[in-house]
Amino acid sequence: MTFGGIRSSFADPFEIVKSGPDFQGCLQLLAGTPGLDAQGAANVWAGTSGQDLLSALNIKAGTKNQGLDKVCNTLAGTSGMAAQGALQILAKAEGKWS
Repeated sequence: MTFGGIRSSFADPFEIVKSGPDFQGCLQLLAGTPGLDAQGAANVWAGTSGQDLLSALNIKAGTKNQGLDKVCNTLAGTSGMAAQGALQILAKAEGKWS
């Protein structure tokens, strides 16, 4: 199945949320920073420092003032998903989580 141009082995995208890493875990996987909190991992992934979580994610996405779900969907190339599910799809597509 494909979500936002990303091929997923999950038949139901919402199944991912049930079985995969939590939101912070997704950010840690994407940033390659186990042990950091969500804000710290978002800053590393975005190449920023000292930004709040949403600011770092918006910088990474090249957007401004998007809410959490929307910016995570933008980053993952998905739409209508919760932030965690979108980041799980992205982490899986990038080979950071199997």
